[in-house]
Order: sequence, then structure tokens, then C-alpha cells
Amino acid sequence: MRHYLNYPIIFSSSGGIIGGILGLVVQKYIFDLFLTFLPIPIAKLSYSPIYFILGIVLSMVFSIIASYLSINNVLKSSPVSLMKNEGKQQKVNFIERKLRLDKFKFKNKFAIREQLRSISRLIFMVVGVCIATVLLMYGFIAKCSMDYMVNQEGNDVFSYKYEYILKELRNESPPKGGEGISGVKFVLDSEMNDDFELIGTNDNSQMVSLKDKNGNELSVGDDKFIVTSTMAKKYKQSIGDELSFINIVNDKEYSIEISDIAKTNAGDYVFTSLDSFSEIMGWEKGEYNAIISKSHIDINKDLIYMINTPSNLTNMLKDYMQLMSAFIYGIAFVAFIIGVIIIYIVASISIDENKNHIALMKVFGYKKKEINSLMLNGSRIYVILGYIMGVPIGYFINKLIFKIFESLDIELEAKLNLFYVIIGFVIIAITFEVSKFFCARKINKIALSEALKTQNE
Repeated sequence: MRHYLNYPIIFSSSGGIIGGILGLVVQKYIFDLFLTFLPIPIAKLSYSPIYFILGIVLSMVFSIIASYLSINNVLKSSPVSLMKNEGKQQKVNFIERKLRLDKFKFKNKFAIREQLRSISRLIFMVVGVCIATVLLMYGFIAKCSMDYMVNQEGNDVFSYKYEYILKELRNESPPKGGEGISGVKFVLDSEMNDDFELIGTNDNSQMVSLKDKNGNELSVGDDKFIVTSTMAKKYKQSIGDELSFINIVNDKEYSIEISDIAKTNAGDYVFTSLDSFSEIMGWEKGEYNAIISKSHIDINKDLIYMINTPSNLTNMLKDYMQLMSAFIYGIAFVAFIIGVIIIYIVASISIDENKNHIALMKVFGYKKKEINSLMLNGSRIYVILGYIMGVPIGYFINKLIFKIFESLDIELEAKLNLFYVIIGFVIIAITFEVSKFFCARKINKIALSEALKTQNE
């Protein structure tokens, strides 16, 4: 036992150290990549040796436990049984006994029986391909979701190009081409964990467009409060519900009734008229704190606090996607390597267990392609099954990951195009074919004498 446990100890410890060092190197670049999208003020990166050691220890523990159980299962057999290879004989399980394969051709019967002979090996292959698929879907879904959000610029609520935030409240008519608008942040509780922006705009605004779930226009009138669908979904709100919130400046509490829900991915917003907004804030009727326009307008610079554009986020996302492309390709490459290794390991075990069968096939005159087809093609259906399972699992995991963007008022909706589903399937198919290529080389190396050795033993 001590002798054979040396292998998992050496391989898992060395693999853990190499993987930990690579992780330390790569994570800095990944962290910098995310900081380009989420500008968090980070002074420096902190490395804890405890987590580095923990990663190595965990890889060793899992490897040693699995190896011990496997080795102990063999060592329970007597020396005579081991010399006679009795422990390596394949047993017919209950599934194989229940199957009726009389009407199938020989090659189909052989492939089905070979795959079902070891249920644990079959599960390992399906789960492995599923994990590789989840990694692929992580990158693909992230890209599709970002692309979808970027492409929503022309179809969203806001159609203005410039937003001039003013230093002081204004009441007079804005310059030609501009519209007065008001906006203030509020929180839903005293803990200030959940916030939204209350927007006051004109009923006939040409730059703020609200539509319900059926695509019908929603008008902004006095005493009407329209909530975005993302906010309603996030806080489980419906038309007619009461929404209470707090002004973070003076801790004053407010309460409104939701009159409509606007279908949009803009974020957490509540829309009302300028007059209703002024009444809530205690301002004079018609006052506003910002001016929006579709083109640059002439405003006294002394009145402007800052200028925003809704395209800022779009441009930032586009830059982020360019940086993220390398990350996505890296994930696809890792998924490819994982898939090749897992499929090759499972197929190699099957080949080792059937050396005598393969040798007999060669003696009987089977061609290389026929032997490869019998031994390797049967697992194709389980590779496809693993991919089919991995796609929805990857989609669900991405939906959970995207929840972190809600705190940034960014609503990322998980999207996956059929094109990327097909691309993912092609990658998994290539993975299977590459594994088959290496396994075929292993089959070709099996000598005819293996059949005689089995008989002698």
C-alpha cells in the first residue's frame, strides 16, 4: 500500500505546486482584466500562503483517498486470484442482463455491451464532458450576454447622447434641442444595500421612451410612477404595490404606489413627471437638475457640474469584450484539454481491459478501422449526452454569476445564441476525435501475442 500510494502523493503534490504557481501568475492578469470593467480602487494584491498550501493539500487528499480505495480493493484479493487475473475479469451488471440485443448487429451489440460493462467509467466520462462543456458555456454565454447588452443601445429607454448635470437647480426653459430632467438616488432601507434612481421627465419627452411588456407606449404623468422590469423582478414588485424608500441625504422616508412596469434592461429606475418629482423633493414646480440632448448644445460652462453619455457604459463594455476575448479563448482551450484527457483516460482503460479481445480480432482478420470503430465509437453517444447536460448547467451557473452586476445597476441577462451552441458542440466533437486518434495509436500497438498470453495465464 505504501509503495502504490507514492504515485498519487508525488503526482498530486507536484501537480498542485505547478497549478498553484500558474494560478498566482495568471490570476493577476485576470484581476487586472476585471478591474478595467469594474474600476474598484485596489492599492495592491494580497497573497495568502495559507490558500496556496490549502490548494496543494486538497489535491493530495482527494487523490490519496481515491487511490487508497482503489488499491485496497485489489489487495483484498488472494495472491492466487491476482496471478490468475481473476480480479480483472469484467462482470455483467444488472443493466446489461436486462438488455435484449438479439436483433442488433454484432458491432452494435459489442459497442453497447462494452460501454455498459463499467457504469462508473461511463458516469466519469459523461460528468467529465459535462464539466468541459460548462467551461465552454461560461465564456460563450458571457460574450453573448455582453453583445446583447451592447446592441440594446438604440432600443432602450434613453435615446439622448449628452447629459449635462447642473451645479444648481434650474426652472427656465432649457436651450434649444435640450430637455430638462431630474434624477436622485434613493435607498430602500436604512442599511443602504439596495438603491435605485428616481427620474423626473416630461410627458412628451423625445429622449425617454417607456413601453410595457406588450410594446405599448407608457406616458409619464403626475402621480404616476413607472418601475423598470429589471427592478420589479429584482424586488418582486407588481402594479399597485407600495414602494417605500429613503433619501440618503436627509434620511427622509417616502412611499409611492407603482402604476406601471416598463420593459427594459436599463437598470433600477422609477420614472415620474417633473412636477411629481419636484413635489417629492420639495423643489419648486418644474425645477430640474440636468439637461439631456441628442447633440451638443451651447450651455454656460459655469452651470455644468459634469457631462455624461449613455454610450459610456456601451463603450466600456466593448473595450471589456475585446480584453475578454483572450480570456474566452483560454477557457475554450482549457475545456478542450480537459475533454481530451478525460475521454482518453476512459478509452485507455477500456483498451487495457480488452487487450486479448483486440488481439483476437486482429488474428481473425479485422481491419484497423473496424477495430477502432468497435472499441471507440460506442462512447460517442455519451459524449453527446454530457454536452447536452452541460449546456443548461452552464447557463444556470452564468445566471448566478451575473447577479453580482445588480449591485452596479447593470442588468446582465444571460443569453446564448444557437451559433455558439453549435460551435461548442463542434469543439467537443473535435475533442472526441483527437482522443480517438491517440487511442487508435494505442490499439495499433497491441501485439497478436496478447491473445496467446491470456490463454497461457
